[in-house]
Amino acid sequence: MKAHDRVPGFDPFLRDVRGAEVLRAPGDLSRAVARLVGREVLVAGDGGRVEVARLVGPLTLRFEVPCPFAEGEAVALTDHRGLRYTGVRTVVSSVFQADGVPTARLRVPSLAVFYPGRRDVRIEGDLGARIELDHDGVRTSARALDISMGGVGLQIDAADGFVTGQVFTVCLDFGDGEMQLPARVRSAVVDGDAIRLGVEFAAHASVDALSRRLHGALAAVA
Repeated sequence: MKAHDRVPGFDPFLRDVRGAEVLRAPGDLSRAVARLVGREVLVAGDGGRVEVARLVGPLTLRFEVPCPFAEGEAVALTDHRGLRYTGVRTVVSSVFQADGVPTARLRVPSLAVFYPGRRDVRIEGDLGARIELDHDGVRTSARALDISMGGVGLQIDAADGFVTGQVFTVCLDFGDGEMQLPARVRSAVVDGDAIRLGVEFAAHASVDALSRRLHGALAAVA
């Protein structure tokens, strides 16, 4: 299994998780495990062994070779989709044969890892939203080129004249209510009769609703 070679600097033991989001809340652990169930995963043990297995249930691994991991050994499980991966760290609670197949039972994971992290997940397009920029009560229409938890790439008419450092509100209307996210222009590049803006959401912006839509879009193509 060579899928992990497609993620630069990937550590199968999940000790080095730079660029990833590490979560420990029960809901996030369940979400990560749900992504792994039924899939062939890379299993890396703290003893140094790396093997491929299938997660046939939330806490059950089945191997095509004798299980190389010992009871009580900490392991990391990862599944890759292109340049994205989902992983969990857990502990082997028991090793046995199930219908002649080497099997390992796992404890509830202690952490979940999503790469890239939410702020770095970038989706092309606008996710179906109508987008306007509100500056001092004046609204300007914009077209989204891409969108992430950290910001959005936009195109506006050059005549609208937004500049680097300008502060405003990004209004996203998905048809079921409008999100208003404080933001500022990080970059502005003239492109013919248009301006391409690199926009960063403010650190205090509430992006929970946007997070759900981004992760829903990712799940649809996973």
